[in-house]
Amino acid sequence: MACPWARGNGDDNSLYIDPAYAAKTRWSGTISPPGYEMTMGSNRSPTMEPEFAKATSKALRGIHLFNSGMDVYYHRPVRPADELFRSGWIASVEEKSSAFATRSVLITNKQQTWNQGTQPRRRGHSHVATISLMLKE
Repeated sequence: MACPWARGNGDDNSLYIDPAYAAKTRWSGTISPPGYEMTMGSNRSPTMEPEFAKATSKALRGIHLFNSGMDVYYHRPVRPADELFRSGWIASVEEKSSAFATRSVLITNKQQTWNQGTQPRRRGHSHVATISLMLKE
């Protein structure tokens, strides 16, 4: 499945699309390109109670979100036979001082991807800054 994904992204690296070439590499076969695992896999993220999800569904209306960075660590390559599972969760929320707005919050999200044998394939975290639109007087 990764071969069409790689081609669709314009990545024609033989390690991802040519089994004969990939068999002669240190990986001994094709592997998935970085980023593939972020778009695939059965979602195992924690879920909210339905009432809470409904009550908070519009909580950030009018708030600007800025993705301010992402760190990703790859532990093992994704192989063609791997069944992927992924999970994402909010790890922390920190209120920050802001000269621009009355309120600013830094949210750290964590993600993990693993295979059917529970071996981690990727871990990462991203930072999203939320800025309130209410300007200081």
